[in-house]
Amino acid sequence: MSKLSFICVVYVAAISFGALTPIPIAVTTALCALTCSLFVHRPALKISLLSIVAGVGVSACHKPPPSPWRPETDCLRQFTGVVATIPSARDGHTRFTLKLTHLSSCAVSSQKPHPIPFRENAYITVKTAKSSKPVSFSPGDTISFAAFAQLNRSYAKSRESVRSPNTFLKGFVPDACQIAVIDTPNAFHRWIQRERQKIASFFSHHLSPQTAGIAIALTIGERTHLKTDRKNQFQRTGIAHLLAVSGLHLGIWALFSYGVLRFFLVRIYPLAAATDPSRYCAALTIPIIVLYVFLSGAHPPVIRAAVMYLAILVAGIVRMQSTPFQTLLLAAALILSTDPTLIANAGFQLSFISVAGFLYFLKRRDESLPISVATPYVEQTGVASPLMRILHRLRDSLFAVTRVSFLATLITSPFLAVHFQRVPLLAPAINVICVPLVTIVLMPLLMLTTAAILIFPPAAALTAPLCDTAIRWFICLISTIDPMAFVFFTPTTLLQAGVTLTSTALLCIIGKKISSKKIRWALFIATGAGGVLCYYQSVNITTVPDDALIFDFLDMGQGDATVVTFPNGEHWLIDGGGTAQRDIGRDHLVPSLQSLGISTLDKVILTHPDPDHLMGIPAVLQQISVRELWDNGQGLDEPTHPAYSEMRKIAHRKKIPIKRGGSICGPHQVGRVLVTVLHPCFSHRTYAPELSFNDNSIVLHFQYHRHTVLLPGDLSFEGEQHLLKSTSNLSAAVLKLGHHGSGGATSIAFLQAVQPKHAVASCGFHNRFHFPSTSLRNRLKSRRISLHRTDMEGWIRYILTPFNARFENQKN
Repeated sequence: MSKLSFICVVYVAAISFGALTPIPIAVTTALCALTCSLFVHRPALKISLLSIVAGVGVSACHKPPPSPWRPETDCLRQFTGVVATIPSARDGHTRFTLKLTHLSSCAVSSQKPHPIPFRENAYITVKTAKSSKPVSFSPGDTISFAAFAQLNRSYAKSRESVRSPNTFLKGFVPDACQIAVIDTPNAFHRWIQRERQKIASFFSHHLSPQTAGIAIALTIGERTHLKTDRKNQFQRTGIAHLLAVSGLHLGIWALFSYGVLRFFLVRIYPLAAATDPSRYCAALTIPIIVLYVFLSGAHPPVIRAAVMYLAILVAGIVRMQSTPFQTLLLAAALILSTDPTLIANAGFQLSFISVAGFLYFLKRRDESLPISVATPYVEQTGVASPLMRILHRLRDSLFAVTRVSFLATLITSPFLAVHFQRVPLLAPAINVICVPLVTIVLMPLLMLTTAAILIFPPAAALTAPLCDTAIRWFICLISTIDPMAFVFFTPTTLLQAGVTLTSTALLCIIGKKISSKKIRWALFIATGAGGVLCYYQSVNITTVPDDALIFDFLDMGQGDATVVTFPNGEHWLIDGGGTAQRDIGRDHLVPSLQSLGISTLDKVILTHPDPDHLMGIPAVLQQISVRELWDNGQGLDEPTHPAYSEMRKIAHRKKIPIKRGGSICGPHQVGRVLVTVLHPCFSHRTYAPELSFNDNSIVLHFQYHRHTVLLPGDLSFEGEQHLLKSTSNLSAAVLKLGHHGSGGATSIAFLQAVQPKHAVASCGFHNRFHFPSTSLRNRLKSRRISLHRTDMEGWIRYILTPFNARFENQKN
């Protein structure tokens, strides 16, 4: 390792240590200096000591200030920050990401709120349907406004000392008139943003809606124009990295620019005869790379690739030798110097780890092949047939792409498992098809069109139809592959460890030169068996008796979802989570069900069509086999969340029967478990129109031997009064608290009728409603009813057998 590489490694390690450890910075620096002083006997090690101190010092300067957020002071606040993304208008709302610089304390009418430094990203939604003032700001502008905000980490339970840039606050502004632009960027930044908006507007107007979003994502890295279904499709197939502008896209731009410049410069004969044109080509390619970095949004993967390419070009100009490892380490050091918190960012980690893995493993030849891919076919066989040369080169290229894709999946799978709880198993095969298509066909067309937009827009209109057709073919290909792709979900620590061990073992097999085929095959079989064993153990997290009735109260933030597993093997899902996350079903509920080994749900029950119970159900119907859907029908007649109509459309398309009213009211025998629907049960209607959504919740009573459980949905005092009048026996040992533990639910009369010993509250961590309320906790405490909370305990499991019952924490 060279001296520069060694310094970069030590510097990056010191920044990481200083950014991730909660130890005070003075103590951290002293420990680093003391440890290194024991080994410093040479000048090289003294340099390493200086690198450690510099790295820790840089991380100290970027430590985030204490958060002004307090759960007991959730109120109107003043936001100040820089617009980070192009505002996207859809469905009467404009959405954008704001890089917060200041967040005020609570706004009180008698005094001006005090701003506090706060480095965090916020996802802001502005209502613009009937606004008298449209959104008039652009990326780079500093804006200020007052809004209520919600912490978008309700069930994450994050206690990291580094707040990752991917953790968001969510804010809602009812009118654009409330937003004030207090500062604008410099002229160059404004010009860059105008050009980015020009590119996005051109593709939006000249391409179809389904292709424009992909074109904008591939060229300038903006994915706000992509619909959620399309993003999910790319993630399921394992090619979401193609939508994020990274080294692949920048490399195509660099090679294309270098090739075009060289094509013209070598034809300038006086210049070609006097000097080497490649040096001029490299010099002219540098500003093109820098310009594209700014046009693409200057994300960490692009900056990393740009530093590497610029180092290679500069080395070519000055006739210096530079290794890829040196440029990669230099890029990491420069990026972390500007923002050490990126060390916890998933995109940063995936970008650098994958490239480092490529550089290490791809330099090793696979000597187990009878013919080395690095040696031309004619040199090994003596056959000079042009057709055979072409076929052999095609085979070598296909093998190289396959190996790169396979290595990418292995290297990044542990990080995907930790950050996103999923590993796409078919990603290597799918990337073999999609990456060459994007590299050879799609990106060159989009590059020509983008260059024409910037230089001569009328020419871009000629190539736009070709881009639209190519992207349509690409979408057809992805849509064909999507049903065949399956994702390996890893929501447990055990399975994450299994994925990491399996990936490491396979990488060791690839990296080492093992001549014996028997040993290689034995290692492959052993690794595969270990992976299967880890997966089998992960879906059987807790050993439960065969005759057990199990209630899994899932941690869904400020939402509600309960899985009931019956002794006969049936699975029921009661409600589907809520508003803590935009894609709560895809990102949280479906992986949780799959971690329980559930592939089929016998019944999905929507107690009432409120978003905090509804939003995850469409994803469940889409990805998991469902035999029956229960609903109270109130969403058919009264306005509710769009997810309700989406749920009905999916059920109709998949021919899932929907039952309501009299068809579900009354007792249902499921093996030896008696399930009774108590409410809303009326003679000629499925719900009471005079009652709210909450008070029309479907109420379920479970009885298994001598054990009883009552799930009242979101009933408030009024709904409980109707239930008390219509039902004589409500006794239950376990009560799921109505309306997430609201003070307006679970009245004294209701508690006297139920007589529970235990209560369960499904509520969000630091939720803005302060559920479960103090008054309700006092009511429970006065009756000596133990309280279990998902915001404090996480995923709660209640296991009933004919002889006993117990609570377990599935995960904290």
